[in-house]
Amino acid sequence: MKLSWLLLSLIVLMSAPRAKPASDSSCIHNDEEFFKLIEGESFYFEIEDPNLPDENITWYKDGPEIQNITTEETHRIHYHGGALLFLNISAIDSGNYAAREMTPSDKCVYHHVKIEVYSKNSREKVTYGSIKNSDQNKLIECPDPVDYICMKFNGNFTWLKGNNLLPGHHENKLWIENAGKKDEDIYTCVCTWIHNHKMYKTSGSRKLIVLDRPVYRDVEIISPTSKEQLANKGISIKLNCTVYCGINAQRECKASWYINNEQVNQMDGYSETTKLEIKYPSNNTFYTAILTIKQVSAEDFKHKFMCKGSGFYSANNTTVTLKQRESCIPLIITGICVFFIGVSAAAVVKYFAIDLALLFRPCLSPSRGNNVSDQTDRLKMVESYIEQSRRLIVILTPKSGSEVIKNPASDQTLVIGGFDWQVGLHHALVQREISVILIQLGETGPQGYRHLPPGLQHLIRKSAPIRWPEGSRKALKWNSHFWKRVRYMMPARPAKKMGLSAVI
Repeated sequence: MKLSWLLLSLIVLMSAPRAKPASDSSCIHNDEEFFKLIEGESFYFEIEDPNLPDENITWYKDGPEIQNITTEETHRIHYHGGALLFLNISAIDSGNYAAREMTPSDKCVYHHVKIEVYSKNSREKVTYGSIKNSDQNKLIECPDPVDYICMKFNGNFTWLKGNNLLPGHHENKLWIENAGKKDEDIYTCVCTWIHNHKMYKTSGSRKLIVLDRPVYRDVEIISPTSKEQLANKGISIKLNCTVYCGINAQRECKASWYINNEQVNQMDGYSETTKLEIKYPSNNTFYTAILTIKQVSAEDFKHKFMCKGSGFYSANNTTVTLKQRESCIPLIITGICVFFIGVSAAAVVKYFAIDLALLFRPCLSPSRGNNVSDQTDRLKMVESYIEQSRRLIVILTPKSGSEVIKNPASDQTLVIGGFDWQVGLHHALVQREISVILIQLGETGPQGYRHLPPGLQHLIRKSAPIRWPEGSRKALKWNSHFWKRVRYMMPARPAKKMGLSAVI
């Protein structure tokens, strides 16, 4: 019974998956290497020392269940020391593989490799990069892993363009002379090698892209376009140097900044970044260098910043200096001053409007004038005087019915309601040939102006009367405010005409 139990325990232990080798903190882990392989082909991978004794290294496939790899050569995947072989690889072989090595000094080292297996129709996904240039003759080299396997097993090289065999090409390098668009394709280097009397194949592909032939031009400075650049002291600034080299002219196309004929890459406070740009579909080639001044100093305004561009055949340069940006504060102060001066001038003109009008009135010619012919008839004479009058003065007093009208042309007093008043009111209201000056003496009383004729009330509503400041001594003076307003409303005197004899 004990024997059967022991055998059963042994069978269980042997059938159980093996645990992942311990990865203690003292072990060294090398970087993982990654390979894309084609289904049905074979692959050979070596770590640093392929001649390690088998007992010093253990290979396994990592995953949810650890799969130990054997050293038996009859297995598709097996190893010898530091060399791992994948023969007739299939999709199920994709995964992460690791080797635990114990060095003679008892150090633990882990080696990692990742394998991805693709179908034969996915050749474009497994390329080792692309060859993209405008050279007339193209060189396509066999990818390094394939080249190494071929040398290791003394294999033979063949080349494919797409799926077509290129006869007569059995080197690890393929030259395509006078390459054009018709030569663009995926080129595959195939190595045929023998292991244990069996033939295996390993391949690697590169994609060829043929660019148009370059057209080199004399280097042209695109930026900067100005000899001066505005800047503020203490502020960061970027200077852009862009040059044009031609079409597909990336070869030898460069731009850089110099400060006082010295390159900026080793100067404190400055940094430079560069960028090569080919614009499609024109394929115009530009190179840009951006100079960053971290903090503009007073010395930077004295420096000469040179943008220098070089191409395949020529070079060019331009120099820029920094200029202190002018402050806008003086402009703002000037604007504020002009505004306040304008407001002050407008206030003064408004306050002294009457004085200014009286001052300049003698210089202005009258708007019109009338000649008076001699009259024997009084009514016609009164009407004629009123017609030639340019102003009608109406003096309003507190006493009802005692208001009188003063005709400045004839010095006559016209009683309200009389012929003179009717004619004057007619000319003022209907014909509008004369203007009315209303002067109020004293207070109007509680009745206001309602006792006056409607025509006169209409004139009062159009123009408020000038009030005589009763009891004011200043009002008696000729330059008082009251008399200035009266003179302001009176017509201007005709300017004196100079006699003919005076002109001569």
